[in-house]
Amino acid sequence: MTKNSISRVLVISPLELRHRYFIKELLKDRSIEVVSVIVDKSNSKLSIKKYFSFSRLLHTMLSVYELSTLGPVLSRSIPVCKVTSLADKRIISLTNELKPKLIIVYGGKVIPKSTLDGLSSPCINIHGSILPGYRGLDSYWWALIEKNRHLMGYSIHFVEPGIDTGALIKVKPYQYSGQSILKHFSWRVWIAEDSAYEISHLLESQLLYSKGVIHLKAKSKYRSKIRLSDVLSRR
Repeated sequence: MTKNSISRVLVISPLELRHRYFIKELLKDRSIEVVSVIVDKSNSKLSIKKYFSFSRLLHTMLSVYELSTLGPVLSRSIPVCKVTSLADKRIISLTNELKPKLIIVYGGKVIPKSTLDGLSSPCINIHGSILPGYRGLDSYWWALIEKNRHLMGYSIHFVEPGIDTGALIKVKPYQYSGQSILKHFSWRVWIAEDSAYEISHLLESQLLYSKGVIHLKAKSKYRSKIRLSDVLSRR
């Protein structure tokens, strides 16, 4: 394998367990090198009400399941750059210095236009719903309680300043054999594993240099964090 055959990628991620698992799966392709991970460490004040919210409870339950299933996920030694805002100018400086073939956003907040305009590499996002469908947070749970299970899955799309509005590159429905309750716990692990596989193939194709498929914002639903009242009102 020659050096020129290596695809250098940079990841922007909160770097929680499932994100580390995604990177581990990505690195199974020996032609991929993760040159850096940018971690957004800006956290708004976490009130007691927010900490004990229904959305937070779901997140905690899934994280415990993932820890028990995956164990501690160790990846190769990869440089990490911690920022307190995705508007930090170091993001542009770092990406222009490293010149990755691709920038992958996996989890985290919206990247501002000021940062996107300064990036010289294609930037894609992995969103946990089939677009156009549910944009925003807790998409899996919204699809479940609103009985739109055909929208469960993930989308790989180009990043633009809007929330999950960029042109689509790839969509994949959630694939789980059986009707076990575990399917509602394992979907995040499945996305991490399956999307890493798909990105490996995308890096070999020319789709990353296409315009993608535009999806109309009017045909999708924006949803924020799910609440217990949202669940009870639909019973």
